[in-house]
Amino acid sequence: MGSEYLVNVSVYAVAGLKVPGDGAGMPNPFVEVECLGEKRSTQVIMGASGCTFNNFYSFSARMSEDDFTGGDAVVAVYHKKRMIPGVGADNLGRKEEKLGQVTFSLEKVYHQDGHLVPKDWFVIVLPDDPGKGCGYVELSLGAYAPGDIVPQSLSGGADEDEAAEVQSIKTRVVKLPTKDAAKSLFQLTVQVFQAEQLPMHKGVLSTSCSPYVQVDFNGTSQRTQTQKNNNPIWNEEVQVPFSMPAWDNSVNVVVMHDGGLTGSKIELGEVTLDIDDLANGSLEPTWFYFYKAPDGKKDEEKSEFAGRLLLAAQMERTEKPILTVNPGSMANPPKVTAGVAWIDLYMVCFDSTDQPEELYVQFELPRIMESEQPLVSAPPDPEGHGFVWKKDAIRLETGANFSLPSPENCGEFIISVFAKWKKKGIKLGGGKYERHMYARVPASEVSEWEQQPQWRDMRMVINGGADVGSAGFLLSTICLGPAEAAPKREKKMAIKWKDYCFRAKIYQAVNLPAKDEEGSSDPLVALSFGPVVMRTTQIITQCINPSWNQILEENVTLPDDVSLRPDILITLLDSDEGSFEPMVQMRYKTSEEGALPTEWKKSPRWFQLEPVPGGVATQGKLLAAFELVPNRQAGEPRGMDSKTRKCRIDFFAIGARLRHDSGIDAENPILEVAWGRKEDNRAMPRKAKLMEDDMFQEYLELKLLTEVPGEKEHTDGRNSCNPQGKTEYKPVAHAAVHLSPHIPWVDPDRRAQTWQQFSFKHQDEDKGEQVDCDLEEDLICKQIGWDVDSIEESNARKLGFKECLDWYAVVNDETEAAFIKDQIAQLEGVEQHLAALQSQLLGIAKIRLRHKVPRCLQQSCTGIDRHADYAAQLEEHLEPEKPLVAIPVGTAGGGFLEATVALQAHWLIRMLFLGSEWGEPRNLGKLKFCVRVVELDKDDKPVPSAHEDMSQQEWEDHIKKIQRRFEKSKDLVVRAYVLSGDGLRPPSGSSDCNSYVWSRVDGGGAEQNPVYNLKDNLTVRKHTLHPQFNKCHAFSSVKFPDHCMMTLSLVEVVPASFGSAAKETQVIGSTEIDLEDRWFNSHYQDMVQEDEVPIESRHLQTAGSIFSKGSHIRLWLDIMYNQTQGAECPPPSAFAQERPIECLPSTDPLPFELRLAVFKVVDILSPEGISEPSVKASGKITLDDGTELYEETDTHFGCDDGTATLNWRLKFSVMIPCKQPRLTVQIWNDNMLASDEVLSEVTLDFSKDFLIARKHNHSIDFPKGSLYMYHPAFPGEVRGVIDCEAMLLPSDEVRERPAGAGRDEPNQDPYLDPNDPHLVAHRSRIANMKIIKNAKALAGGLLAGAQLLLMLKILAMAGSGIFAAIMSILMVTK
Repeated sequence: MGSEYLVNVSVYAVAGLKVPGDGAGMPNPFVEVECLGEKRSTQVIMGASGCTFNNFYSFSARMSEDDFTGGDAVVAVYHKKRMIPGVGADNLGRKEEKLGQVTFSLEKVYHQDGHLVPKDWFVIVLPDDPGKGCGYVELSLGAYAPGDIVPQSLSGGADEDEAAEVQSIKTRVVKLPTKDAAKSLFQLTVQVFQAEQLPMHKGVLSTSCSPYVQVDFNGTSQRTQTQKNNNPIWNEEVQVPFSMPAWDNSVNVVVMHDGGLTGSKIELGEVTLDIDDLANGSLEPTWFYFYKAPDGKKDEEKSEFAGRLLLAAQMERTEKPILTVNPGSMANPPKVTAGVAWIDLYMVCFDSTDQPEELYVQFELPRIMESEQPLVSAPPDPEGHGFVWKKDAIRLETGANFSLPSPENCGEFIISVFAKWKKKGIKLGGGKYERHMYARVPASEVSEWEQQPQWRDMRMVINGGADVGSAGFLLSTICLGPAEAAPKREKKMAIKWKDYCFRAKIYQAVNLPAKDEEGSSDPLVALSFGPVVMRTTQIITQCINPSWNQILEENVTLPDDVSLRPDILITLLDSDEGSFEPMVQMRYKTSEEGALPTEWKKSPRWFQLEPVPGGVATQGKLLAAFELVPNRQAGEPRGMDSKTRKCRIDFFAIGARLRHDSGIDAENPILEVAWGRKEDNRAMPRKAKLMEDDMFQEYLELKLLTEVPGEKEHTDGRNSCNPQGKTEYKPVAHAAVHLSPHIPWVDPDRRAQTWQQFSFKHQDEDKGEQVDCDLEEDLICKQIGWDVDSIEESNARKLGFKECLDWYAVVNDETEAAFIKDQIAQLEGVEQHLAALQSQLLGIAKIRLRHKVPRCLQQSCTGIDRHADYAAQLEEHLEPEKPLVAIPVGTAGGGFLEATVALQAHWLIRMLFLGSEWGEPRNLGKLKFCVRVVELDKDDKPVPSAHEDMSQQEWEDHIKKIQRRFEKSKDLVVRAYVLSGDGLRPPSGSSDCNSYVWSRVDGGGAEQNPVYNLKDNLTVRKHTLHPQFNKCHAFSSVKFPDHCMMTLSLVEVVPASFGSAAKETQVIGSTEIDLEDRWFNSHYQDMVQEDEVPIESRHLQTAGSIFSKGSHIRLWLDIMYNQTQGAECPPPSAFAQERPIECLPSTDPLPFELRLAVFKVVDILSPEGISEPSVKASGKITLDDGTELYEETDTHFGCDDGTATLNWRLKFSVMIPCKQPRLTVQIWNDNMLASDEVLSEVTLDFSKDFLIARKHNHSIDFPKGSLYMYHPAFPGEVRGVIDCEAMLLPSDEVRERPAGAGRDEPNQDPYLDPNDPHLVAHRSRIANMKIIKNAKALAGGLLAGAQLLLMLKILAMAGSGIFAAIMSILMVTK
């Protein structure tokens, strides 16, 4: 039993990897993901320390909730060793070495916001050395249970608004791990002290116990030494390094018995510690108690004490954590004091009609010493259907005769009931005491002295299990505590017992699980109320909406005190070949005043049913009432018969429409319809009388029957398996029609409530997107020029659109619409659109638009532009017909039937199903029908009603209309214009996905007519998760109901692997479209005639799964007459001959040119030993055939200031779509004598831009920006900043906007200055060599010195001349 759970893992990239060992060379990495018992692997990338995968895996499995939350997702990175031919045979196999892994606890993932771990880098570690990071893996991970919302696309791609094309080139940088990705390192220390009273195990030669303790955490498994007794003392410390936050937060401590060479290893007990709890505080020495199944009954519940283990644990942050097991200190165990237990017993009863002769109850207290013995009660006295302790036997006198630690170290009480059965019950024990049922009660729950009597559920010791209900009940009081703190014990409670008559009125149940894989269910009701055990006498065969209308009555002895009454436990069982399997259950609390009246005078109550332990979620409900009457007042019970009204049920079956994946080949099927069951013969239907009270729900039971194959006839005409010669049939599908919403004497509002409350909602229905924008928004987006071509883009553009919703709604007046068109035409940009809409359109009235775009806005549209783009399935927006059922439109969205009412009101729909082992009905298809309920008088004549769905004449006309429409629907043409797929999750998980469209049109089921089955495997779209198909799949000579269902599937083409010559194909997902529902909808026909059928986005479902995993297919669908059908026919536009197939844009790869202008690189960090590197830049992009386009700039020699000016244009000719839309830009040190060395790098991801450019065949410009560059050896450290800009141009614009490579002419778009002074100064290698620079500097210094000396000499000569002249003058004057 269990539900389906889903785990999505997206593996984007790895980085910082090294080859194991000496680290020489580059690794060949691939990633393996293990989850839910499956393994998936990426492709191998040769020679890369970091690379991109973009693989997206979905794992789903049916399991219990405990198994799901206890599971892990392990993402491991491996190095694939190269295969050297001729070295050895082993090289032919797969040889790999683990580089590291990261483990995620699914429970922790599930409790994240949205059940999702967002995309991020995670450190990978080796299990042998988990404290050392071995690299990084970039991933995201989500875990989902039934009913959770699964994100529609985790796969990237065109999931952003197309306005993003105006963003800077910075937004295209691929994020790399930073220093923060290397999380804080911690040391976990688990101190294993000792164990006590472990069980002994029989081996081949002897009975022994050889225990050791194993600690599993963070991918490691460490163990202590093995001891040789059942009271071992280890005193060892297990130390495990890990990083925080830890996604694997469960530390599993397991005690194992080592059987040695002659025996196997046996688990003795397990303790799970939580890292998050340890982060909040250390675990002091604590006893953990173990429990086991009885000897030789390993599959039974753990009902016996099996020893205890003393542990302590703590964690601390450290720079160098270690992985080791060392001797530790001795334990300081919790203090033990003398304990006392106060136990009062009152009553015990069994959940069985068989009662034992005698019994006693045993209380096994938490044992500290093996010499301590259990407490045993006196035998109770039989009392009705139970056993009661009286007088002195009530109280167990224990005294202070056992040891007691603190409550959190006490473990659990084990309460056991030993019973002696009569000889006829030899299977139950036969004449001797056997341990029959038990309960485990945590000591911490009874550590208060003031305890009130409490009913406790007891479980079976043998033949129990998680899906088996209570075996009985015990009313007792238990108090436990230290003797020195015990207050004075009060007198035992004197319970006054009273005899009652208990009555359970079981009316009906609805929406029960379907447990029979070849049918539905065979339910009956089992009820336990204290000592009373009752079951309904009737087993309603093959029915999930059974009606019993039975009173279960039994005498019962209960306490007179209402607060001491037990709960009523009801279990609905499925009967199968004499065995009974629990399906659903409920518990009704009776210890409140008024819960059990002496007479239930009001209407019976609907109770919500709950799943049994380990069962699946249920929508089941039970209608019941309960009474408790003192025996002296008990009389005949009030009858269950309610007022009925005679009626007639008109049921018109249109047909069964089976799903393609149903696996049913129903040739010449028969539909069996039955209402109700006769009381004297439950196998026979009864005449129609419906309850007047709308509290009761009425159903028609339907079976789809097909002839039993493989039977041979005798010569006398008799059948070999049937002597009477009759043809035998078997049911292949079931259905149930809810009649209550059609009852004419109930007002429409009440009928609507009934419909909503009791409708069955199947989990794998296509519910569609829960979108914020409605139909008006989608059409406005078209009008203001937003071309939305994917569900992801639709969701993105809604955020910007919501700002103007309060100001503008759609109009239907052509004059106003023309005015709007003129205004919008004058605006530029989305922001201007919004501003103008807010300021100029205030006076326009808000009017509901139907399915049409104003004609004035469509006259200029051609081809695909005429079709509005819906971000949902068409069924969600198509205007309904007049409904057959008087139900408000707002309520018609809850279930399988209701979801179809909005689209097609000519008939109603119910799910065809079969059961399953887990109880969820398998959706096999749908049944189309018309139904009405007509009230009749005593003369069987219709009674007029104001609330009836339609009159007799309207009913007859309606049926005739349907028949005429089917007669005319014989020569139709169906055209499916398949535009694209979005957010695909292929089974291979690869982002390099090749896919095609598979369409088929038939009546469903297993058989497929090749004429109506088109596998378009010649039109494969390669290397994308967002393929553009733009193909029309047309089918002619379509007729209803033979070809009523269209199934569209996207199929992945997996390339041939090594050793396999053929390619494999796997279905990614499918969607089914009911062609009948559309064809018979007049509003849809109007759309077809006006060529305005909108583009819709449909979920792709995986066969057998309840989850829609995010993939979509976009299309629009036309259904037309092939040729004129006579005088009364639609306009010519409704005929295929008058309308050629739409010409859709080509999706073949187109040539584009990617230009990258590199201006300069700044803040360059040089390698050690190089002070002035010679810097150049390069760009590399890989084509689909493996060819690498490599371009590089010239060199900036002698970069002495950390800046290199390049001014260079790199040009790459690419075909779009392509496999690797990424450009790697690297900065190099241009060594003259040695090989060039990478200084830093950055990768630009143009995935979204390539998709948008190809879709519209236009250019995209990326404005200039500065990009941080890194080196794998220095994670998180910026090693340079490059200034650049880019543009992506289609081939025609390349001719219109030419630009030369490098700095060649035409040097434009942008202009790159070849005469930049900084660039010119560093063009020459010789001139910028350091020795030349030093020589220049020396020569310059010498020249400057000579010039200085010359100047000094001139100055000296001038000075001496002046001095001589002065002296001459002085001499003359004297």
